[in-house]
Amino acid sequence: DGDKLYLQVKFKGIGEIYPAPYETNIDHKNIIMLHKEKLIDALAESQKYEVIIYGHTHRTDLRKIGKTLIINPGECGGWLTGKSTIALLNLDNLESEIVELAVSV
Repeated sequence: DGDKLYLQVKFKGIGEIYPAPYETNIDHKNIIMLHKEKLIDALAESQKYEVIIYGHTHRTDLRKIGKTLIINPGECGGWLTGKSTIALLNLDNLESEIVELAVSV
């Protein structure tokens, strides 16, 4: 969502923006990242990925379907939900947790 050209300009020199879905393999773990939640259950049921990370809803989601860990970190800014959250992922044991950030306004 949002102005993709603007985001690309702002991220220049910091990192890259990839088109969704973005698949990668880190430490022999197949990971897919996407923005919207529409395909989450089907992707998890395929058991092709150890980790699925998505966003869009601004609501935290941390669950497993089979061997697949599904993560939505919520929203870091806290503007829509009133909660500033991130997700921490340990790739060694595939455990994850949602952490609420203390934000002063």
